[in-house]
Amino acid sequence: MILGGTCYPPDVGKGLLIAFCACGAIVAAGVDLGMQVKENLPSEVDPSITPAPHSTPSETVAYSRPPGQVLKLDIYRPRPSNRTAAILLLHGGGWVGGSKADMAELGNFIASHGTLAASADYRLAPANRWPTQLEDVQTAVRYLRANADKYNIDPHRVAAVGISAGGQLSLFLGAVNANKPLEYSGFSSRVEAVGSISGLHDLRLQMTSAGERYQIVEALVGERQGPAVDAASPILHADHNTAPTYFVQGAIDPLVPPNQTQEAARRLNQLGVPEKSETVPGMGHGLSLRDKTQSEAFERMYAWILNQLDAKA
Repeated sequence: MILGGTCYPPDVGKGLLIAFCACGAIVAAGVDLGMQVKENLPSEVDPSITPAPHSTPSETVAYSRPPGQVLKLDIYRPRPSNRTAAILLLHGGGWVGGSKADMAELGNFIASHGTLAASADYRLAPANRWPTQLEDVQTAVRYLRANADKYNIDPHRVAAVGISAGGQLSLFLGAVNANKPLEYSGFSSRVEAVGSISGLHDLRLQMTSAGERYQIVEALVGERQGPAVDAASPILHADHNTAPTYFVQGAIDPLVPPNQTQEAARRLNQLGVPEKSETVPGMGHGLSLRDKTQSEAFERMYAWILNQLDAKA
């Protein structure tokens, strides 16, 4: 059962794989992978499940134009105010599916609390191998900074929050800067704070057996272990300059085991990076604001991120 991108185990409702796409159905970037994933669906998964209705963003803009494509941002503006912080939202989907629209619930929450939110599309695997996805979301960060006056945001107070694969990308944005960017080259790609929900931070670690059967790491980098997997693991790139990070993990996540959060939080702590993590009872893979416990967890994450951004102002 999918609620706002959350995946629950069978005793709560249908849907294991669905949360990897966060939108209720697999949207594979390659036909072969899509067929393989559907063939491997466990019997309790209903691929016809549709997502909850999405709210309308304030506007949708193109932020990048790689060859043959247009990448867009959904902008959720707060009511007119002084310059605000900005939070880039990054959807899940196992890097092979998902959409910026999947983050509408969080985008509306953030804007209603006085902060600009921007949800980004990025190119998907396996048609686009790593690090294409990182390059895209780095461009999205630079776009926001380049257009700070247009959106009335403080370019020095930009955070990234992602779910699942989006959590991996968000932590990367807090750990590294772009190398020789092609677009908006005068601006940093690095964010000042990170939120990771059900995130994958060290791709060398095994997911649950249900998670491993979909071979999403192989779709992203072309192998399950080796140098390419290391290169796509954000915690391996973290240092003492990594942005403060808040982790939220579901206690009954059927896809991503808790050690993904535990080990990443431990490593940041060793590096002296401010971090906070919590495991949410009854939460599967992803997060829904329609669940009181999960909503409160996100509110804590949001408040903590704003405090980190304000400390840098």
